[in-house]
Amino acid sequence: MKKLKLPVLFALISVFACTLCAQTAPAGSPVDIHGKLNVVGNRIVGQKSGEPVQLRGMSFFWNVPGWGGEGFYTAGAVNTLADDWRTNVVRVAVSPNRTNNQDFITVINAAIAKGIYVVIDFHTHDYTDRANAQTFFTRMSGLYRGVPNVIYEIFNEPCPQGGYGTSSESTCRGDDWATHVKPYSDAVVKTIRDLNDDAIIVIGTPDYSKRVDQASRNPVTGTNLVYAVHYYTAEPGTQHQSQLRSWCTIALDAGQALLVTEFGVSEADGGMRNQNNVDTLEANIWFRFLDRYSIGWMNWSVLRGGQASAALAGSADFTGSNWTGSNLSTSGAYIRNKARLYGDPTRQNYTLTVNTVGQGTVTRSFTKSGYRYGQHVELTAVPAQGWVLSGWSGGGDDIGSGKLLVGMYANQNITATFILGGNILQNGDFSGGTNSWHIEGNLNINPSNAMGPVTNNQLTLTYNTPVVTGDQVGHAWLFQRDLEFKNNRRYRLSFDARSAQPREIAVTVCNNTGRAGSRYLYNPSNPGLANNRNAYPICLTNTLQSFSVEFDMTQDQTNGRVEFWYGGSAANWFLTNVRLAETGAATGAPPSPVPACGSSSLLPQVQAAGKTVWSITRTGGGLQLSGPAQSGERVSLYDVRGRLVTHAPLKSGQVFTLSKTVAPAGNYLLVVRNSSGKDVYKTRVLLVN
Repeated sequence: MKKLKLPVLFALISVFACTLCAQTAPAGSPVDIHGKLNVVGNRIVGQKSGEPVQLRGMSFFWNVPGWGGEGFYTAGAVNTLADDWRTNVVRVAVSPNRTNNQDFITVINAAIAKGIYVVIDFHTHDYTDRANAQTFFTRMSGLYRGVPNVIYEIFNEPCPQGGYGTSSESTCRGDDWATHVKPYSDAVVKTIRDLNDDAIIVIGTPDYSKRVDQASRNPVTGTNLVYAVHYYTAEPGTQHQSQLRSWCTIALDAGQALLVTEFGVSEADGGMRNQNNVDTLEANIWFRFLDRYSIGWMNWSVLRGGQASAALAGSADFTGSNWTGSNLSTSGAYIRNKARLYGDPTRQNYTLTVNTVGQGTVTRSFTKSGYRYGQHVELTAVPAQGWVLSGWSGGGDDIGSGKLLVGMYANQNITATFILGGNILQNGDFSGGTNSWHIEGNLNINPSNAMGPVTNNQLTLTYNTPVVTGDQVGHAWLFQRDLEFKNNRRYRLSFDARSAQPREIAVTVCNNTGRAGSRYLYNPSNPGLANNRNAYPICLTNTLQSFSVEFDMTQDQTNGRVEFWYGGSAANWFLTNVRLAETGAATGAPPSPVPACGSSSLLPQVQAAGKTVWSITRTGGGLQLSGPAQSGERVSLYDVRGRLVTHAPLKSGQVFTLSKTVAPAGNYLLVVRNSSGKDVYKTRVLLVN
């Protein structure tokens, strides 16, 4: 039979193709659901669905006679991949020397009829094929312009000079991005766009389509452009593994969309030399990475035997009628199972429930009643005014800036917790050990012995028997310094604390000069001492309790400091969840009233054996101490920092009266010592106006 001239052949192909192109995608098919694909940011997004679309499918082998793959270019193969393997894309690998064949047209039209996407790959390694590529894509655009199924891949794998082979099918002449690949890509992209074809165009990248990072630094200008990624999981080293994923992340961060148009679970030669080396563990790592960024993938390849990357084995036929069981290779069985898992109709309606605690809302990158297996949704916390995001719970990856990335591999229940203000303090929950926290002490307190281990995020604070030198009692204090405050703003200090036995501690907010500095949080029972070492007392019990107090800031401060004073008790105490947050404008109100410790005070009576119990009674002038005083005994009164306020000798039967003229209102430690200096009575007292 006389051969048809090429223009006539092209015309017949065009008529045949366009007849199929005009048909509507089958109801429920991927193209029916998503429509034409567009690039939005660094994602491929469906025009109809408005959500990221992750392509998942197979690449046909080169359509080169005698290489073993051309026979599979059949409609039956496409139907099996779409129906049984549940893929939503196929790729045709068109050799630059076989662009006039009918085989790949058969596959393209079968994909269109099935309602799946198809990548038309100009399978070259050589940038000097540019004119041939422009001619090829002029023809393809004439056939498929406006068809939502079609994606163009203009440069399969740029490779270094001599890096691949010397045959006419695999010549490598250079892959420098700026010198070779980008000029090629600029020209071919322009050819397609000049034909008013706005389909997605996939651009090959240097080093066998791995160096997407290089392309992202000097990208091709235009819209709906995607950069190709190729990898083989069993290839030794990291360039097909973690190193390549880091290059992908660079490109994604630069706003470029990516598409894995070819990958294998074999070595990079397709497993021709080693037909048994298959790495599915690394492949699983890649699948999770691709899911995270909604990056599509096509496995290499639809081929029978001869190499580890071939999906088929045994007597698998060209029509796809028996592509299961023993007719699948190790690679093929693995990929088929993956594709079927992602396409499983029972895994397309996972629910994402989002709860909030506190005041704030959460938005989603896209909203659906049900999400498919592997789909990722980005949640963004939007705190109400004056509130901040404290954290997420329930799963997902916290990617910072108030965002959580949730992988839908099952139903998900996520909670965003909002709290008032942000934490000015560092490491307030002690999850970082004692980082940012420090201990000091007066007299001969050893700070290294005063801060114990962190257990369950609770810091143990140890204070051995109080040191007494003359009329001074030793103390330790825990602090964090160099904090920033704003004038005329109100702040809340909150924390959880408990003690081994009931006791009292004290807390203050001051500047970095500590004991001699100005106080912003003070004991409101005596505001006259606000700037004179008057700390805010806290009563602890052996039950973990939450404490909170608010105070105004009266000046800008860049060297603020929070201090917790141990007081005069030897009992261990425990601290966690320390938070200092701005709550709004100053109100002019003093700090919250000082809580009454009552019987929970950890400053109990201490008496010598056989002594009668001392007692404190309230009188109109203050507090009255009475007891069996002996010769040489004396009474001393200390403030909560251990500073001696007053002392006096005691005589047998004498009554000692403490009035507000002796000491201002506040909390004090009263100690009675015998002639040898031993404590015979010690208690906490509260003086009021």
